Amino acid sequence: MAQWSRKDRTLFTKVVYYGPAFGGKTTNLEALHRLTDPNGTNKLLTMKTVDDRTLFFDLLPFDLGDVLGYKVAMKIYTVPGQVRYDTTRQVVLSGADAVVFVADSSAGREEQNRWSYQNLRMNMRTKGLEAEQVPVLVQFNKQDLDEAAKPEAVAEWIGVQPEAATLSSAIEGWGVLETFIGASRAMLERLVNLADERTRKEIDTSQLGRHVDRAFGPLIAASQTRKPMLTEDPSATRPRDTIVVSSDDQLENSIEAAVELGERLSNETGRAARLEREAIAFRRLCEALRTIGSSFERDTIIDAVLGTAAEVLESPSVSLIRQPPDEDGTLLRTWGQKEDTLLGFDAGQRLLRRMVATGRPCVVNDLAEECGVGYDAAALRRMRAALVVPVDKQTGLIMVAYGRDPDGVFSQQDVRFLATLGGHLTVGLEKANYLKELTSHRDRLEMMVDSRAAQLRRAAERLRDLDKIKDRFLANLSHEMKTPLTAILSSALFLRDYDPSGSELREMIHSIVDSGKSLQGLLESLFRMVGLAGEAEPIELVDTSPQILAELALKLRGSDDVVFHAESCPENLCADSAKISRALANLIDNAVKFSPPGTPVEVCLEPSDITSGGRAVDGLAICVRDRGAGVSAVDVDRIFAPFEQGRDPLTGKPAGFGIGLHEARVIARQHGGDLEYAPRDGGGSEFRLHIPLEPSESRTNDLEGSSVES
Repeated sequence: MAQWSRKDRTLFTKVVYYGPAFGGKTTNLEALHRLTDPNGTNKLLTMKTVDDRTLFFDLLPFDLGDVLGYKVAMKIYTVPGQVRYDTTRQVVLSGADAVVFVADSSAGREEQNRWSYQNLRMNMRTKGLEAEQVPVLVQFNKQDLDEAAKPEAVAEWIGVQPEAATLSSAIEGWGVLETFIGASRAMLERLVNLADERTRKEIDTSQLGRHVDRAFGPLIAASQTRKPMLTEDPSATRPRDTIVVSSDDQLENSIEAAVELGERLSNETGRAARLEREAIAFRRLCEALRTIGSSFERDTIIDAVLGTAAEVLESPSVSLIRQPPDEDGTLLRTWGQKEDTLLGFDAGQRLLRRMVATGRPCVVNDLAEECGVGYDAAALRRMRAALVVPVDKQTGLIMVAYGRDPDGVFSQQDVRFLATLGGHLTVGLEKANYLKELTSHRDRLEMMVDSRAAQLRRAAERLRDLDKIKDRFLANLSHEMKTPLTAILSSALFLRDYDPSGSELREMIHSIVDSGKSLQGLLESLFRMVGLAGEAEPIELVDTSPQILAELALKLRGSDDVVFHAESCPENLCADSAKISRALANLIDNAVKFSPPGTPVEVCLEPSDITSGGRAVDGLAICVRDRGAGVSAVDVDRIFAPFEQGRDPLTGKPAGFGIGLHEARVIARQHGGDLEYAPRDGGGSEFRLHIPLEPSESRTNDLEGSSVES
């Protein structure tokens, strides 16, 4: 009887094909098998005699699919048609959920059909199968024969209505599927009506017809294009899973069939065990692939592959080795033990190279024999077999799996599995290498971006500094130019609008002349600054003396408040006298501006050791000292920038553009020297202008390319 399995959501059912001998019951199952399972996924089991009579039963497992939320698993049986096998017919018929009576439409088969149909009714009563509860469908088979009886005649033979039967030709394939669908539909309707209340609550009985149509739809569509044309040769139509017995003795046949079924059960059990092992292997392979696919870490990928290989192949050790041709291999990673077996001794190394030289997966199932004489057996570490699979032929990567002594061997299935793992490992390592390259490229780009950003920041800071210099220049220019221009305009307007006396006229003219000279001095300073900011003019070195330079500077400055000292001073030096005197004049002018009234400025000439052109040379230090307010430590570097001016707390902003110190330092560096500041003991400032006494080869070259650095 049918069984509802709520745990597996499966309905197990049984359909029995009944009828006279040679009526076409087995042919129906064979045709149904070919129509519904062309690939032979399910096996049709039949036990026949040598004359092709069904001995016990035919069995066809059939999966109808999902109906009302349950998977319908059907077992389809046929019974033997001979009279002497009535006991077998009763056993097969027991528990049937639907019955298909296959009537033989051949002429002269009236008695056989009538007796078989009566036998069906009698056996159903014997097994408690009421006709009102178990649907019985009738098929008039062999309607394709020329001498076939009319459907009305066949119906009269067995006492049924002609319209209740299905016409068919099992050997040609038509009417077979229609009979089976009708029996299945009637059976399902009956089983749903007889199901217990709990099961009926879980299904929607109103949708039964639609579900059945959906389940049989693909079979009907396939049957329209695939007709099983069966031959009448019994040996040609006999399925592969046919058991043929050679005797008519039922006991002997039973024993023979039982032995055959036992052997087949043993074979199928072994096959199921192999399939289970393969299923486990592929499940572990899928798990390894998920690990490989989700990881970009090289070691994680390798460990996943080696661990999977060790588990599936039941290997005590699996290694990843780099094995170049004609060289000793290098162990990269191992699973199961710390060292690789074959890499541990010379004979193993040679064997490994021979296996790799084949260029394909290679198996050695007796390592001791392959290694030959001349090695220590303990080096094998109780390993009997080895399987080598190439991973990357370009880099020489291989995987080596070992089989434990005494029964560890590798089959072709093991070779295929490890080769598959090796292919996935190759892909995983390539992915890890690509990520490493991308990461390295990203890091380089980030370094380039950081470097460029730092350059841009420095450039922005430089622009801000230049912008400040520009602002200071414009402010100084506006202030310094406005004073003499105002004096010139005022004097000119007075001369135009008034008739001055002789003394007033002279005073206005002197004011115009003095203001013009002041304006001229400012313009000359400005032009010198432009020259310093552009391409520097080469210095013109001449032999001169420090005293002459000091005199020229005092003449340029025009100040009498200077005390000159030249003790222990070198008598001669080689320099550009015009530029050095200009630099010294700027220093004197700067000292005078920031000195209190009546305080003299000191100019001292001293010998000095300086570094010029990367070497120490003799030099001259021209020191300009004052007793002004001095320079704070934070402003020491700033005062040498162009357009920077110190602030006198009493007199406010001094006259000039603020380029004197900057110009003096540039001139000193043009000569290979420098300008330094130092605070004086007791207050005030000291500026030391260092100049080498003799010219160096690099001095002029250094200064030809130098420009203002602010």
